[in-house]
Amino acid sequence: MVEIFFILGQIGHVMAACAFGLLVLASYRYVQRQSTVLGAIFAITILARVTIGLALFWISYLELPVAESFQLGDGFWRLFPDATGNSQSAALVATSFELFSQTATEKAAPLFVNILAVWMMAVGVSSSAGLFLNLCLYALFVVLVVKFFAPVNDWRRDLPCIIGVGAYSFSPVALIHATQPLKEELACVLVAILCLGVLTVTQSLRRHLTAGHTRTAIIGTGSIVIASFGMAGVRWYFPFIMWSVLALVLTIFAFRERATQLPRYVTGSVSVLVAAWVAIWLGAGPYYHNVAPDLQGLNTSGSQILERLADLPSSLVLRLRLTRAEFLTSGGGTNIVIPIRTDSAPGEARFEQLREVERNTYRYREEMERQRVAKEQAAEAAREEGEEPALPLAFVLRPSAPLRAVDLPPANFGQALPINAFEDSLVAAWGLVIFFVPISLVELIAKVDVGGGPGLLHVTDIDTVVLDGAVLSMFALLWTRRHAIGDRLPFVVFCLILFGITAALLGYSVTNFGTLWRMRPMIVIPLWVLAVALSQRGETPRVAAHARRHEP
Repeated sequence: MVEIFFILGQIGHVMAACAFGLLVLASYRYVQRQSTVLGAIFAITILARVTIGLALFWISYLELPVAESFQLGDGFWRLFPDATGNSQSAALVATSFELFSQTATEKAAPLFVNILAVWMMAVGVSSSAGLFLNLCLYALFVVLVVKFFAPVNDWRRDLPCIIGVGAYSFSPVALIHATQPLKEELACVLVAILCLGVLTVTQSLRRHLTAGHTRTAIIGTGSIVIASFGMAGVRWYFPFIMWSVLALVLTIFAFRERATQLPRYVTGSVSVLVAAWVAIWLGAGPYYHNVAPDLQGLNTSGSQILERLADLPSSLVLRLRLTRAEFLTSGGGTNIVIPIRTDSAPGEARFEQLREVERNTYRYREEMERQRVAKEQAAEAAREEGEEPALPLAFVLRPSAPLRAVDLPPANFGQALPINAFEDSLVAAWGLVIFFVPISLVELIAKVDVGGGPGLLHVTDIDTVVLDGAVLSMFALLWTRRHAIGDRLPFVVFCLILFGITAALLGYSVTNFGTLWRMRPMIVIPLWVLAVALSQRGETPRVAAHARRHEP
């Protein structure tokens, strides 16, 4: 009997894998029908991802004599330490059928681990399951961008979409990390869904509302909510950045080229922001309190809530500086410590202040967890006595792990830790340099040594050149085809601000070049999705006629 169930289970896994494979094939055919060039890019990328992924898997799994010092066995590599933990945790969850158990929630990206576990339940538990999941997520990204852009199979008209899809498809960092069970692909797809949700919401809110526009606004809001919840469980800090940018853009365009009545526009905007904030609150769990530690419970007075909201900017600044301090003191071969002053004493003093904030934050978490446990025990006692306990007014916190403490930080870390606004701006500028300049040139300019092996650094330099070329091309298209943007201007402003702020903040706080390199696709995704604002659909009759006159 056990053998029969096992065989049936394997047949189910094969059928599920074939079904998803057919979906990928259907996605390719859809893209191919819309644009021959985009279809070719899609096909080449699928083949490249599968070839590289299977080659890496079998070399490590069979322990072949290729880069033996980097192999971990079982299909894993030392260059991707998170992949091993993600795959093993997801396998445990999949075999025990205990989603959102402690095995998954103790990871830094619990949502990805649970999604990977569900994926393994469907297609089978394997070290290569992450490769297949990432391939399907990539197909979803391409289909979404192509669907919103609506190409006309003319490479000149479709050039923005070709650059956006091609930049992500041929990015070396995206290709390499997509072969492993890592959260980067999921993060990029969630950012794309979020941006496209903002597009539909901003278009609907600024028009004369009809039944169709209302449905579109609801769908867009749902996309923002889903993406915010998902990103909060993958990279908890990104939804806070997104929410702030969205609030800024909705405020700006409340008074510019708006056809909707102001009260209706404000009501819709507030509804979207509140829904997104609740999604972030629920999705981030205890990480929510890293940014907003005082927003706990709904049983406080209105004045207390406003007072706590006023503390948010200072909480954000403290968290940003604390994150940089944690990266600076973490060490590692790819950690870049660029001195901004010769004396390290002020930076070391600031580090001790930030460590005290860290300790207080952890004490706060412990207290909130103690209160949660006490409420659960009181509710259990009330149930045993036959009484119906009152519903709590606060969201329940998940347990949090102790914060990291560093005993022996690098000797010169204090020289790279800013203590005032000028040094903050200097550090942010260096972060952008590291983001957009090949790391080999950064080593020469800043006179620092970045580890990781010369071969890997050459790959990152190629990736930087590809990235810079695509970014410059997209900005050039934004200028030359600006008349085609039309009512999608709020979406364009949102994507540009989100890209700029995210690059600056992560460049400021993340000193580990390996980590920053992994994050780069997520940071530039708003630029690639921005291509949909330049589609032919948004052209005015005058611009369309001008384009036809200049066609060969």
